Order: sequence, then structure tokens, then C-alpha cells
Amino acid sequence: MSHLVQDAGSYQRTVLPNGLRIVSERMPNVRSVALGVWVEAGSRDERPEVNGVSHFLEHMLFKGTDRRSAREIALAIESVGGSLNAFTTKELSCFSAQVLDEDVELALDVLSDLLLHSTLSEADIEREKQVILSEIRQFEETPEEVIFERFYRVTFDGHPLAQEIHGTEENVRRMGRQVLVDYLQEHYTANRLVIAAAGNVEHDRLVELVSRYFDGSRRGGARVFRPVPPFQPSEDRFEHANCQQAHVCIGGRGLPYAAEEKFPLLVLDTLLGGGMSSRLFQEVRENRGLAYSIYSFADFLADTGTFGVYAATEASSVEDTVQVIHEQLDEVQTNGIPEDEVERTKRQLKGSLLLGLENTGSRMSRIARMEIYLGQSVSLDEVAAAIDAVRAEEVAQVASWLLARSNRSTVILLPEAS
Repeated sequence: MSHLVQDAGSYQRTVLPNGLRIVSERMPNVRSVALGVWVEAGSRDERPEVNGVSHFLEHMLFKGTDRRSAREIALAIESVGGSLNAFTTKELSCFSAQVLDEDVELALDVLSDLLLHSTLSEADIEREKQVILSEIRQFEETPEEVIFERFYRVTFDGHPLAQEIHGTEENVRRMGRQVLVDYLQEHYTANRLVIAAAGNVEHDRLVELVSRYFDGSRRGGARVFRPVPPFQPSEDRFEHANCQQAHVCIGGRGLPYAAEEKFPLLVLDTLLGGGMSSRLFQEVRENRGLAYSIYSFADFLADTGTFGVYAATEASSVEDTVQVIHEQLDEVQTNGIPEDEVERTKRQLKGSLLLGLENTGSRMSRIARMEIYLGQSVSLDEVAAAIDAVRAEEVAQVASWLLARSNRSTVILLPEAS
């Protein structure tokens, strides 16, 4: 028997006997369904000598199964107008399909085939190494990507969260089949899988199909995180050959996904750098003309998080840009936020969050992440109410420690000196 927990609304949740979790949100006015198989495994789960294995495995699962070649995998979904995708993060891996509602069974057949029956052939592994090495080099030619990896390296120095998702070129070159097989068996277990669906989908039918197609998924051990060490602020300047502008990240530790202060932090993030009306955009770009691109960011993880500011500017303007960003953070950290500004920002945040959930893909991602990080659903009405309930003094309390100089590292990427 499966264990069913049902929301009063369109959200439903089922846990199978092997620990696999199924969550869905019915959207009866659409004809599509977004399906995702989420695995609680990412680069923070990797030992240094196999860093990059999560991302490598993500690639390899599309290269062929006992029943389908790589082309047949792609054709199975694309022939009905659907799409397949996958990504790896610091904490998660996701394999997803977008299909018409009539093709949900086909999508689950293909996704389960990838995860449970991939051949991981030696020849495919050797070929894919060249693809991933090319991807790493392309990544390294994108300064906006490089600086965020460097920011993580500084923020979580010496911890697995500092590892790059792609891994190193050296690790990729020596990656062998047994490493992939061992990682798959250890981490891709039923109790670390969440299957999420949003769109015109019937939950009971979804559970029936998942039970059938993922029947071979076994329960494994619990996920264990290495504790995150205390934050040590620092300044990191480095040069980059493929960089015309300077890129700046200033920030440090944030909050876990489930933190009570999450919504005050989101209000703070929006107020500081969430759009053209934000304080940083107005001061750094509009008033000073120092940067074309500037925004703040908040990343919520299982047991920690990050918060910071990103800017792209001319190399000659770096020092001024850094100074103005620090001044803006100091101002909020010291003096808090006026009530009227908080109220305006809450309306902006609520609108942007709700508008961002208009499609099935974003809804699917949302309910999957809530299951992984909260173990429950939070309705859109509850989210809106939580934002409405945020008070100016709560934002000030979060800002008082989040924006403190002791929680700020400065990472600067500069064009390579000629």
C-alpha cells in the first residue's frame, strides 16, 4: 500500500513503499504536462577525486539504454512534439520532459528507462568526455559563469559546496565506468527520488504509472551532508583572458530553503537588486553610470545559502563600483528600510513570484523543490500571505546580519593585463 497525503487544493502527494515520492499539481485548463524526476544528488555529494561525476552521469544517461539508442531516446519524445531536458546543480539533478497530457505514460517510460536501464558503455563514456571537456571550456569562456563559481569557492572554501559542478578537466579525463555505476547505485535510490508533475494530469493515474515504471528502483541509505564551516570573509581578485569587462560579486552566506526568515530576505533581495527600481540599480547604474548590469541574488540550499550582489563594469570603474555597492549595503544594514518602501517592494515581489508560475514547467519545479526541502506543499495563497505579513523590522533584522561586513567577501574578475 502507498501512503497518500492530499492537499485541499489541486496538489497531491504520495509516498511509495520504497520511499519514492510523487507530487503533482493539476492544471486542468492546459493540454500539457511537465514531468520531472528529481534526484537528491549534486556536486556537494562528490568526493574531490570524482568531482564532476553527477554532471557526467547526467550526460551519460541519455546515451542509450537496454531498449533505446541515444537517437531513439530523443525521437521517442520529440516525435510527439515534446522535449527532454536535464540539469545538475550543487545539490540536485533533474531529468524532465514536457509533453501533451496524452503522452504522460510515454514520458515516464522514457525517463524511467534513462534512470534504471542506461548501459553506460565504455565507448560512449570516452566519446562523451570530449563533449564535457568542450562544455567546460565554453563555461570558462563565459565570465558571468566563472565569477559565480569563484564566489562559491570563496564562500564555502574547503567544503564540497565549493566544488565546480562540471568538475575539473583532469577528473573528466580519468572518469571510468565503475565510478559512474557506483555513484548511480549509491545516490539514485528510491528514497532520494522525487517525481513531480504539473499540468493536465490525474494524480492517481500518475501514481499507477510511476509504480509500474519505477518498480525496479530500490531504497538506499539516507543522504548525509558534511557540515558547512564558519564563513571567513576575503577578497579575491583574478584575471581572465576571455573578459572584456570587469565582473564583481560581493556577498556571503544566506539562508537555508526552509528558514523562517526566508520571506523577509526575499523582500530585502528585491528591494536591493530586484529590477530597475531597486536601490542598487538606481544608484549604481542610473545615478552613477558605473555598470550596465547589476542585481542582487539569493540562493537557498538545504542547510545554508548565499546572498550577494553582481555587477559588470569597465575595469577603470571597478573600485568606484565596489565602493558604491558597499555603501548601499552599509546603509540598509545600519538604518533598515522605511515602511512605505517595504510595502511597495512586497507588492513587487508578490507579483513577480506569481507571474513566474504561469507555466507548467515552473509549477513542476516549485512543487519538487518544496517536497525536497520542506517535505510539504505551500500553496500560492500561503506564499502571498507570507509576503504580505513581512514587516519592516523583520527585513531590518535580516539585513543587520546578512549585510554585515563580516558576511561579505569581494570577488573581482578583471580583464587579463595586456
